[in-house]
Formats: sequence, structure tokens, C-alpha cells
Amino acid sequence: MMILAYCPEPAERAGLAAALPAGAELCWCSSEQELDGSREWRQARVLLLVATAWPDAALERLLTAFLPRPVVLLDMTEEGHWRLLHRHRHLYRADRQSLGSVMSWLLLPDPVSSGKGLAILTERNDYDGAMLTIAAAWALSGEGKKRVLVLDFALPHCDIAAYLDMEPRFCLSELARQRHLVDEAWLAPGPGKAGGLDLICLPSYGELAAISVPALHDTLERLARHYDHLVFNLTGQGRSSLVTLVAGHCSHLWLLADQKNISIKSAACLADYLLEQGARPAGLGLMLAPYYPGQVPDAAAVAARLPIPLLACLPDTHAAVTSINSGLLPDSEALSPLLQAMAGQLGRHSPPWWQRWMKRSAL
Repeated sequence: MMILAYCPEPAERAGLAAALPAGAELCWCSSEQELDGSREWRQARVLLLVATAWPDAALERLLTAFLPRPVVLLDMTEEGHWRLLHRHRHLYRADRQSLGSVMSWLLLPDPVSSGKGLAILTERNDYDGAMLTIAAAWALSGEGKKRVLVLDFALPHCDIAAYLDMEPRFCLSELARQRHLVDEAWLAPGPGKAGGLDLICLPSYGELAAISVPALHDTLERLARHYDHLVFNLTGQGRSSLVTLVAGHCSHLWLLADQKNISIKSAACLADYLLEQGARPAGLGLMLAPYYPGQVPDAAAVAARLPIPLLACLPDTHAAVTSINSGLLPDSEALSPLLQAMAGQLGRHSPPWWQRWMKRSAL
């Protein structure tokens, strides 16, 4: 993973390099001009800036040009001149002691259960994103011990409510209009709700267009305070302001693709877009799915063509989807491979809690 670094004091460079995660490819630079259009500038995932003096025009130019991609600023000036400068959500400040932990958080994978939000994204409907979203949400709920909110923002249709034969508790436009009322009492689980799992779907296009970006941002911020995890289904959503906004609320982003060239290319383009928008590199990865039942993708060949790591190879879910569409919840044999494939990424290894899923009355 490429890391750009700027430090005007060469004597400090060796010590700084030792604090970075193993395997990081470090490229030292002195100005934006020498990197403009270069491979390093295009492929860099993080920019490390070391401030040893005030002012520093080269540091300022690098910072401005690299954002919104993640920038780590280490202020080594005696007066701490840079401490209050440049408030930006993709700018991370560190000192000598915390530099290693900040860089590890940005670059080293961590389990989804350690974060607040998970988004499942794909521009193409090559795999059933609703099924994956449901399974991930129930896994994160950990037998109902955690409260999980599922936000079905899929296009062209939101399928999760129909899959689970349940009505969404809230309308997104209603929440945005009355977000000042969002509190623990208002969001308390209603009768018959299992495991604290709630659901929100996209409103009609007209209602969605009426929600301003600040209102939606504030609504998601308020919801995040009252749930342990938010899980977004963005199947069918391409590069858009909605995707950018949601990505900013998620610690983990899963891209879906199968082994078709057009699907891989679509995932690569979406990954590049998310990285350019400031997504945390360690939270971004690919879930590889089969195109035909029983046909296993060549994982190594696919992984070699993508700018993000391959997290897991998913099993075929046609049988499970067919069961749901027939009005029957899938049995343990249909669900177990999908849940096992995700287990390592989710970070929860609980007993077979998914058997509760078979009890439609619980929902």
C-alpha cells in the first residue's frame, strides 16, 4: 500500500518510517509539483505530513491537493502552530506516540463489529445485496444483544422488507423532518421485534429529493448514537452524493462483484471513487460472488486486478433467495455457508443464532 510522506528534516525520516505498518510502500516527496500526475500520487492511499516549521508552503499545497483522501499531520513545531489549523474530517492529527496507531487504523483491516457502520455497495445487481445485508445485520446483532438498524437504499427496489415480510418502522423522510425527536424513547423496539433489528427504506424519489444533504447527514448522526451498528444496502447505487454521504458514516465498505470482467471493472471504478472521496483504506474490500450456481470464481485472478483487498469468496445463494421469494425463510443448510464466509470479517463467532431467522413470527 502506497504512502506519500513529506518531512523537510531528513534526519527524522528513519524514525517515522519505523512507526508505519509493515508492508507499507513509503515515498518521500518535497513538493506537489514533483508528484503531480505520477504513479505515486495517483496510487497513494494516505499522505503523511510532518510539520517542523511555521509556515510551510509546500506542506500547505500537498495538504490541499491530496484531500479528501486521508492525511495524517504530525506537528513537531515547538509551539504547535498547526494544531488548530485545517479542520477537515479526513485530516487526522498525531504525535510521535500515536502515529503508529493512527496509521494502523487507516491501513490495517479490523473486524466490522469494531466499527459503527457497514455499507454493501455495487453498481450492478450481480449478486443479491439484500440477502448479504440481512445476514450481516443479524450477525452483528449477536443473538439480539446489539441493536442494529438496516437502511435499505437499494435501486431499483428496496427488497429487504419484502424478504423478511416486515414493515419498515420508520420512513427516512419522516426521520429527516423530525430528527430533533430522535431519542432512545422514540426509537425503543416495539412489540414483537427480535434482537433490536429495525429497518428504514428509501422514500419515493420526490420525497428523497426534498431531503437536503445537511438534514440527511444530521439524521444519520442522530441514529448512530442510538444503535450499535448501521448496515446500509446500496445495491444498484452508483457514484453519487448519496453514496459519498453514506460512506462517510461507515467504518467498513464492502463492494460486491462476480467473476465477469464488467463486474470487476465496475467494482474497481467504484473503489477508486470511494478512495478519492476519503474512504478509510483499511475499511474497503471486495466480496467476490459466483455468477453461476456451483461455479467458483478464480479469486487470485480477480484480486490481482483490483485496487482493494479480497475479503471473502461468497457461496451461491440462489436456493436461499428462492426460498424467501416463495414465502419461506431459508433453512440452516442454505444460510450456513454465507454466514461462515462472512464470519472472519464480521468478527463475531457466536452460536447458531441465525436459527431464529426461521421464526417469521419473531419479526
